[in-house]
Amino acid sequence: MRFLFVSNFWDVAPSGAYNLTHSHYESLSSITGGGGSIISTLFKDDTEKPEAGKISIRCSRNIVDSMRNRLHGKVYYYSNEAEDKILDAVREGKYSFVFMDQFIYGSAVKKIKQEFPDLPVLVFYHSVTGNFLDSMRRIPFSLKYPLRVWDYLNYRRHERLSAEYADASIILNERDGSIFRKRYGREPELYLPMCLIDTAHIAEVRKKDDEFNILFVGGARHSPNLDGIKWFAVNVMPHLDSRVVLHLVGTSMDEFRDAKEFRDNDRIRLTGRVESLDDFYNMADLVVAPIFYGNGMMTKVAEAMMYGKNFLASRHAINGYDGFDECVCDTSEDFIRKINGLIASGPERYNPAMRKVYEERYSIEAMAGMLRKLLTDKHII
Repeated sequence: MRFLFVSNFWDVAPSGAYNLTHSHYESLSSITGGGGSIISTLFKDDTEKPEAGKISIRCSRNIVDSMRNRLHGKVYYYSNEAEDKILDAVREGKYSFVFMDQFIYGSAVKKIKQEFPDLPVLVFYHSVTGNFLDSMRRIPFSLKYPLRVWDYLNYRRHERLSAEYADASIILNERDGSIFRKRYGREPELYLPMCLIDTAHIAEVRKKDDEFNILFVGGARHSPNLDGIKWFAVNVMPHLDSRVVLHLVGTSMDEFRDAKEFRDNDRIRLTGRVESLDDFYNMADLVVAPIFYGNGMMTKVAEAMMYGKNFLASRHAINGYDGFDECVCDTSEDFIRKINGLIASGPERYNPAMRKVYEERYSIEAMAGMLRKLLTDKHII
């Protein structure tokens, strides 16, 4: 069985969206016997990786390309040329179904269904576009503000076309599902939570008596990450046991060593992007996710479970992960009380119960089971 997989996250730097996209493809490949062809739509900063069976399309190299894409009614990093190649691939490929790994391809979904009404098209929403005012209020006003409004309208257009024409809309979590229901008057066909390819190499690391290592993983250029961990550094760290060391790891995180929230605390250590997170997770006594806004599901929560780690997270960060009320911290007092309590009780670094939850709910096998049921219900397999 062959399927066409279209994504704008295939060739980006490793991130939550990158990991989730590759998890989708691996799950579908396991169901279909590996019969997937990939179309990767590239933005100007994306690095193409040569792979068999993949077509890469550079959609935006500069501001001129981005403006042309907007004028054509596309989001700024998706072009008419890319849409033409997607349609050509569908016409030539004899695929059993198409999986759009983002709603930005809405106009292509419409054209495919008009030309091939019997070809199933599935659309995954990495997030659902928020309310206009909520989306705009976090963007500082500048000369680029009108472009942000234009981009928002194009996002909403393609989201609407995807919802209208796709055979199945696949949503990450209930927060996004609630917006989807209100906006389009129906339930999505599937809730497919964050799942990760198992890359963890778990090893025992000798524990130092004078340290309790807290880990935060996330790219600093993503404002919910940076704002959240700055809040944690200011409002939580000064009130924790003196043995606590906070490790911040992620793309560009090391560029903020001199930020006022971090620079005067020698118990906060910043590391930029690393090839492997194994060493950091293996030495961590606790993982935290103080994230208070943003869309989608937090990869760092599933990743912590993959490594068998205890974690504490804001209610926003844990949205989509069921049954973890004891891990929720929405105030500085919550974090302080629970962290100091954990230090006093001295839990083991490796929690097999967390690892088991990952395997049962957030692994590739779990994702494949949910996708297989959807494909079966839709009579695709």
